[in-house]
Amino acid sequence: MRHGTHRGASAELQPLEQRRLLNGNVRAILSSGSLILRGNAADNSVVITRQSNGNLLIEGRDSTTINNNGESAELGPVTQNLTVQMTQGGEDFISVQGELTIPGDVTAEIDEGEFLIEGSAGALHIEGDLEIVTGEEGIANVRNEVVVDGSTSIESEGDAYIVTAGAIVPDFDDAEFSDSLTIDNPYFPVVPGAVYEYHARGVDDDTDETFTERIVVTMTSETLTVNGVQVRVVNDKVYEDDLLIEDTDDWYAQDDDGNVWYFGEFVVNYEYDDDGEVISTDNDGSWTAGEDGAQAGINMEAKPRVGHRYYQEFSPGSVLDVGMGLATQIKVKVPVGTYRNVFRVEETTVAEPFALGQKQYAPGVGMVSECDLDIEDNEIVQSAKLITLTLNREDVTAVVSPTGFTGTNVGGRLVGGAELNGAASIESEEGIVINGAVFGNEVTIDAESEAILVSSEFAAGAEIAGGEAVTLRDVFASGSVSIRGRADVFVFGSQIDRLALRMSESGNDLTIRDSVIDRLDAYGGGGHNRYFDQGGNDIDSIRIRKFSIV
Repeated sequence: MRHGTHRGASAELQPLEQRRLLNGNVRAILSSGSLILRGNAADNSVVITRQSNGNLLIEGRDSTTINNNGESAELGPVTQNLTVQMTQGGEDFISVQGELTIPGDVTAEIDEGEFLIEGSAGALHIEGDLEIVTGEEGIANVRNEVVVDGSTSIESEGDAYIVTAGAIVPDFDDAEFSDSLTIDNPYFPVVPGAVYEYHARGVDDDTDETFTERIVVTMTSETLTVNGVQVRVVNDKVYEDDLLIEDTDDWYAQDDDGNVWYFGEFVVNYEYDDDGEVISTDNDGSWTAGEDGAQAGINMEAKPRVGHRYYQEFSPGSVLDVGMGLATQIKVKVPVGTYRNVFRVEETTVAEPFALGQKQYAPGVGMVSECDLDIEDNEIVQSAKLITLTLNREDVTAVVSPTGFTGTNVGGRLVGGAELNGAASIESEEGIVINGAVFGNEVTIDAESEAILVSSEFAAGAEIAGGEAVTLRDVFASGSVSIRGRADVFVFGSQIDRLALRMSESGNDLTIRDSVIDRLDAYGGGGHNRYFDQGGNDIDSIRIRKFSIV
């Protein structure tokens, strides 16, 4: 069940293969060991991957040709630099995928579109420098295991992301599916004839208006064969104001060890005019295991674990959803009933860096509630509860036994995080999200709107500026972190040697929770500023000026 997270999040990206682009052509030249790509004035979409012989495959997508001679070209080996120049007009989307080593520098300039450098299928190692420049409608995107030995420079007039998951890709080849259609894992049972209805309520990010949704999930008797495995079809319909806005078929199977696998989804999204008439549909978010490098993910382990991060959806260049167990043995009350031993899961997606959600699964039932959180301040922006549950049209409180299930968790490959070993400068005229990165040298981060840093490590000093908000969540910094600007600052679960804040305008909030800080030095600037100590902090030395303590 894939429900939308954080409505209106500016970071939502469409997969490359789903962009509608026309008449593109990219010239690819190998000169003295360096690969140079230049696009024409039309829209261009290109994916670059390494072949087994060490050469690079430059593959055009969405009708983009390479060297005016077909949809792909193989060049290499590349022994020096990779240069991408997409400044001739049009909307360009260039994806460089690992496993790959570039012995020299990677330099990319793109006016409109996206430059994506990704180490999901394997590590992407740049032995020189990384430099990305984008125009007003451009996005700079670094995903997963990208290692840069030299310096990193990102200048984006659009958003800039360095987002990794640090999660396990489950080992599909080792799984056995002799009875794949029997899905009786108590935390995610798929029993034909069961119908789940959820009611959701939230606040739209863009308009601040309250909205309600009705979500109907039907466990059908339909089956398909996906990537050689028989799967069950689960239909998921989302209604807003009685209008169907999303109709999705999800595909699940259970292996012989009791793990529930997610094999993909076919999505139909609907857009309406003011009179409630359909004006367009699209299939954004659809993916299929076994196609275009996508692999089935784990939706529920046989033995759910706290702290374990695993890929639920794994399609490099497209969807990369991750689950992590947060708690077990909790109690949850919803209209259908009261449940114990509930498993709480945090869900994030590398492809939508602003999205953060939590779901709660009750044994014998499956998902009983979910919520979407604002990644900046941890506030709930949308929540849903199980309102009714029927099995063959009879009201029930469970569809399988909540106890007595045994199984073995699947193993897999860890996809590592980004490592930027040289000095780094990241600037954006929009927002910046950094999640799961390790910085080995001094860092400068400057965002006109939000600057959000999550689960990242700074070995040297960091200077951070944000025009609207600065968030540090689970950040470790052995040096000094300096924050300046006119933004609210949130520090959650972080460990910092010295945190210095200098605010240029009034009306700023500083909120700190569950953090260890050797020295805190905060200056609020003019006017009224507030300091919130939300508890769980260990601050050795504190100096606060121009703040009222709340």
